[in-house]
Order: sequence, then structure tokens, then C-alpha cells
Amino acid sequence: MKHYTEDELILYYYGEDEDRGEVTRHFDACDDCADKYRGIRRTLEMVTDYDTPERMNNYGSEVWRRLRGRLPEGGHSGRPARLGGGDLGILIWLSPLLYPVAVEALFYNAALARQIGAMGIALLVLSLAWALSGPFFALHALNRLKRVQVDAMWHRAIVYGALVAAVSPPLLLLLRNTGLGLAGWYGAIAFVGASTLLPVTESKTSNNRLRRVHRVSALLIATFAFVHIANHVCAFINLPLHTTVLNEVRLAYRYRMIEPLLILAVAMQVTTGGIMVWRSLQRGTQKSRNPQILSGLYLGVFFIAHLTAVFIARTAGVETNFMWAAGIGGVLADPHTVYLLPYYVLGVLAFFAHIGCLVRWNFVDRLSRVTAQRLSYTVFAIGGLAVLTIGFALCGMHIGMRARMHQAFLQATNSWLYQQIKR
Repeated sequence: MKHYTEDELILYYYGEDEDRGEVTRHFDACDDCADKYRGIRRTLEMVTDYDTPERMNNYGSEVWRRLRGRLPEGGHSGRPARLGGGDLGILIWLSPLLYPVAVEALFYNAALARQIGAMGIALLVLSLAWALSGPFFALHALNRLKRVQVDAMWHRAIVYGALVAAVSPPLLLLLRNTGLGLAGWYGAIAFVGASTLLPVTESKTSNNRLRRVHRVSALLIATFAFVHIANHVCAFINLPLHTTVLNEVRLAYRYRMIEPLLILAVAMQVTTGGIMVWRSLQRGTQKSRNPQILSGLYLGVFFIAHLTAVFIARTAGVETNFMWAAGIGGVLADPHTVYLLPYYVLGVLAFFAHIGCLVRWNFVDRLSRVTAQRLSYTVFAIGGLAVLTIGFALCGMHIGMRARMHQAFLQATNSWLYQQIKR
């Protein structure tokens, strides 16, 4: 008979074990484990859970003042050689504040790239990197958070700012589609910023039940997403192939029994995922888990924005095919569709990053560490290829119809430039 270790019994006490019912049944059959658990429980019940006092505003500088005199001479210049918590908090909020400017710059530089050549292309690449930088900057901020000394309010400011920076593309698109536009965007930023002033109580509730529901709904969504992404990859070859595959796939996922299940699964994903993200961040950021948290959060907002846009289009009688998403000359040819490039590219990237993180951290027990790591790298590589092909297709680049789409893009951008000059 297998006996449980002390670590496993401690996890059972705190409700963090994978299968609580199995451990309880084991106690009925094994007196040794039951006696061992009762001893552990008596010990842990003696431990008093004190409330953690909130840090003072000058906590970081006070700690540094006390440590500075004990450090060897010449090792430091009088202050830590790293970005301070207050500086990090300010910089992370600049990402969502300037995101609309980054997207506008992306459109202007795409038009210039067709007119002035190499210099315009360089500016286009820089503006694209700027528009895509929010989630990566957010990841960097969360990873640095444990290495900076900040009070509770600044800690919340950095975390909340990182979350808004990570979901900027789908959140802005959602607000634009619902008619709120930039006013709603900066209003949402102000609301989240003001919420950093409110203290938050740490949740100690286990995520085991939510995690099971999350995984069940993920199976249906992941199956649909893989097919949907493969269909979009077909657009890089040519649009007729994409349309043919789309019409065949729609026979399945728009079936009256399947489509409601997909919508229900998305609702379950968004709800359970949002709660788990909130609880995880309350307990502190972990460098190993931050990519999974941010990619999951991006996907949650992406699902809401995407379903909203699709149902608005369907209500208006618009066909939601690739041309609806990318336009005639590609997303870069129109200032109203350029927002879709970072939105879609980061959406595909977030999907494969979330799956890769799941494989990396959850398959270690079933596979060897090296095998799980290699499998996660394979998922990342497939995701990278999907991002590139779909990104090129969104920009109007198709292998089977390159010359025609290139001409359409030139006509669209030249028409826009002429209108701007005429004004």
C-alpha cells in the first residue's frame, strides 16, 4: 500500500492536493497515514495566522538606509543600481496610455514604407515592435516586482498597470467596437488606476475546483482554436483556399448544438480564468508562472472582444470572413483596421504561450522534465510560425495572389495620402 508523505499531507490540510477524495478514502484504510495526518493537523492548528501589516511609504528607502552601512566599500554608489518601484510603476502605466499613439504610428509608417522605401520600412518595424510591446513590458514588470521594495499601494499600481498593458490591444478594440472609443479607453485606465488606492484582502481559497472546470472547458476551446488558426494560416496561401476551408468548418462549429456549447465554454474559461488570475496575483507574482497568467488574461479579454465584434457584425448582416477582418488591402491600409494587427498577432501568440506553459509545468509529473521542456518548445515554435504566417496574411501578403493584393494595398495607401495632402 502506498503511504503519503508529510508534504502531501500538508497539502491536503491546506486544500491544495490534486484529489482530496482519494486521500480521505486512503485514511479509512490506512491507520498509519491517518495517525500521521492527525499529528500534522494538531501542529499546524497551533500556528497563528497573523495579519501582515501594510508597509510604510518609505519602507524601501528605510531598508536600504539600514543595509547601506553594512555593505563593503566600493560595491555600490550609495543606492541600488536598479529601477526603483516608483519608477517601474510610472513606466508600466505609460504603455497603455501611449498604446493608441503606437497604433496610429503603425499606420502612418506603413504608408511611408510604400513611399520612401528602406527608411519607411525601418520605421514600420519599430512602430510594430512598439505596438506589440505591452505584454512583454508587463511580463518584465511582474518579474522585477519581487526585486524592488515598494509599499502595498505601489505594488498594486505595478500589478494593475502590468495587467492593463498586457491586454491593451483587445481591450481597446472592445471599447472601439462598442462605441466608447478613446474616451472609454482613458476612462477605463483612470478607473483601474484609481482602484490601486483600495486595499485588497488576500484570498486563501483553493483553486482546485476552478482549475478542473477551466481544463474541461479548455479542451473544447483549444480544439476549435487549433482548427480556426489553421484556417487563418490558409489565408497566407490564398484567400479562396481560406474561404473554402472556412465554409467547411462552419458546418460544424455553427451547428445549433455546438455553437452554444462553444459560447458556454468561453464564458467558463473567462470566469474561472479571471478568478484564478486574481487569486494568484494576490498571493504574489512568480517568475515561472507570470507568462501563463498574462497569456491567459489576454485570451480572456480577446475572447470577449472577438465574440462582441462577431455578433455585432452578424446583427448588421455582415459576412465575418477574412476580408471582414483584414480589409481589401490588408489591415495596414486603413486606419480603422490597423488596430487588428497587434490584436490578432498577440492573440495567436498568447494562445500558444498558454498551451506551452501548461505543457511545461503540468506535464512534468507525467513526463520527464526534459521531455516536457522540449514539448513546450515545440509548441512555442509552432506558435511562432502561425504568428508569422497569419501576420503576413493580415498585411495583405498571400503566396497565391501577391501581385494583386500588393496593387490593392498601393491604391489604398496612395488614396489615403492624397486625401491627407488635399486637406
